[in-house]
Amino acid sequence: MWRLLVLAALAAGCAPAGGMRDGRPAQTYSDGMEYYVPSNSGAMSRSAAAPAGVTQYFQINTGRVCFSFRMPGTWEAAQQAGSSRRLDGRGAVAAWLFSVRELGGGSVQDAIRRLAEQSVELYTKEIRAAPWTLERYPSVPDAWQWTMPGEVTVGGRRGSVVPRWYLPIGDAWIAQLTIDSPPDIDADAFVTGVLESLTTSNEQRCYEARLRELGVVGGR
Repeated sequence: MWRLLVLAALAAGCAPAGGMRDGRPAQTYSDGMEYYVPSNSGAMSRSAAAPAGVTQYFQINTGRVCFSFRMPGTWEAAQQAGSSRRLDGRGAVAAWLFSVRELGGGSVQDAIRRLAEQSVELYTKEIRAAPWTLERYPSVPDAWQWTMPGEVTVGGRRGSVVPRWYLPIGDAWIAQLTIDSPPDIDADAFVTGVLESLTTSNEQRCYEARLRELGVVGGR
């Protein structure tokens, strides 16, 4: 579970944009890996590349479920597994899949409610009786949005809590996405695009063929 706050954006440098595929050797396909596939190519500054193009994200986890989605702009891995940041630091996305069975079973809606309550528990030390909402997200059928209005202080930093979205994957899994939309993109359009682009695979070597087609992985 991630604790994300909306804070001041990081300064964008002028180094070549990370994640560019040109001139980079193909990676080895491996379970437990995350792959970022930006549509940009060639040398660009990070500040110029950040809002340009689109990045396809793949998480390979054959012990659970592999999944993939798209983010407008150019993105790279952040500190925690499953979390991404835009190259200029203006935006963050963290994603993971949770098993309904591991959450206690029952209905998908009950499991989503339990995930929302777990999200609240992350901030109980910072704020008492924190107000929060869990509502249907009208732009995407079946999706739910969790929000905690106001501000909290985490690790000495004060900011607003980043909203979360829950999207059922069949009857067995729930995708949780914590999304801090970049300020230069319509937030609803950004969230809707990410959620609608989400795909999953439980094949033995999931997404390998697609990653080879994109030139990201090679060898065996």
